[in-house]
Amino acid sequence: MNKYSALFVHDHVFLNFNGKVFSEGKITDKVFSRYDVCADNVRVISRTEKVKCPSRLVEITHPSVTFVPVRGISFFKVFTIHFFYNFFLLFREFRRVNFAIIRLPSFLGVFSAFFFILLRKPFFLEMVGHAGEAVRSSRKSSLHVVFFSKLFDAMVKVISFKADGVIYVTKDYLQRYYPNSNIVGCASNVEIDLSSAPGLRTCYSQRRERLVVGLIGSFKNNYKGIDTAIRSISILKNRGVSCELRILGSGDKCYYLNLAAGFGIKDQIFFDGVRKSGYEVYEWLDGLDLYIQPSLTEGLPRSLIEAMSRALPCVASSVGGIPELLEDDWLFAAGDHDSLAEKINCLANDESLREEVGKRNYAASKEYDSSELGKKRLRFWSSVREHMDSL
Repeated sequence: MNKYSALFVHDHVFLNFNGKVFSEGKITDKVFSRYDVCADNVRVISRTEKVKCPSRLVEITHPSVTFVPVRGISFFKVFTIHFFYNFFLLFREFRRVNFAIIRLPSFLGVFSAFFFILLRKPFFLEMVGHAGEAVRSSRKSSLHVVFFSKLFDAMVKVISFKADGVIYVTKDYLQRYYPNSNIVGCASNVEIDLSSAPGLRTCYSQRRERLVVGLIGSFKNNYKGIDTAIRSISILKNRGVSCELRILGSGDKCYYLNLAAGFGIKDQIFFDGVRKSGYEVYEWLDGLDLYIQPSLTEGLPRSLIEAMSRALPCVASSVGGIPELLEDDWLFAAGDHDSLAEKINCLANDESLREEVGKRNYAASKEYDSSELGKKRLRFWSSVREHMDSL
């Protein structure tokens, strides 16, 4: 049997502690094991940041995975100060592998994809979000940002068209924007194991005096809509609805604490740090009455599906693939804090409605059980292996 070496490329920031590589939980050994069927070893090009303590982080120990990080963390440093180093790093790695697995949208992904197109080497995409939305939502609006987002989106369209295959995280949404006529698959990049999760709630009474609303998302950038969530809690307070917002994630929380203080609700906003994926996250979710996902852009959000799998009522913005998950009644336009507040209020005042919506969400989440998604991914990556064997 032929042996293949693959290059995995994404902007993801892995964490380095004493030479060991860790993740906050999004890309783990379980993710890399998906490629075992088509690649005998995987070389990972990404960003890496040193940390002082690996507490609550997940170590990457997959024996076939080797990390080859670029220099720099910010876009500016990666593509200006360290451009030549990173260019030759990518060129060297290009020559060592048989094909690439590129996760898009990502700047490193686009950069590397054009290498593979120009030098006619096979590459396959994992399409996890809308490229233009990702740029616009991560930066302050300006003509430069609009122009760059359109350019970036156009480049991703070209790359998708040229790819040897694409697996999408949505059923239909991303396929409309980034079509491909070669090997095509569809499987959420979210994977939940319903069989090993703790028992589901049977009571939908409020857990505390205040309604506990939760949100999972890094606050290293603004596209998770945390400011929208805080504004909605302020509106609810003015209407006499007592809520607290609990946020799971990492980053600089000063901006959001100052925003909450400005609205006089600093005592209602809590940052709960990071939890290990799996049981710890489920345990945190089980302490909520309601989950919200006010993102400005998404592919198919893992945290929302995890919340649904805990039979939580959920409210989310109607971006990306989210409308594939929730009923229209529980969707709102991104950034519309008034609409978010109204929907939270509706659920806050009706325990039986929370139970009805929560149970519906649990039923819908079964479609994302790891056993079902595993079959879909296996079909796609097996087809990739067959394609490489045929070359």
